[in-house]
Amino acid sequence: MSSCCPLAEMVKDQYGNYVVQKVLGVVNDEERSRIIETIRLRVPNLRKIPYGKHIVSRVEKLTGKIL
Repeated sequence: MSSCCPLAEMVKDQYGNYVVQKVLGVVNDEERSRIIETIRLRVPNLRKIPYGKHIVSRVEKLTGKIL
């Protein structure tokens, strides 16, 4: 994930990934869909980052789909 995306920086961080997970739980459906799409595009790289795995897991739980 490139550093041009704030999400990329947040998922690398022990606390930032928690914030992303919580945001997914409180935003409206449209915002959640946009965030999930951004995450979906980065799944291969997220799986390589320890905290990124938590994000992928959270999205899978919310969508009921394996990424």
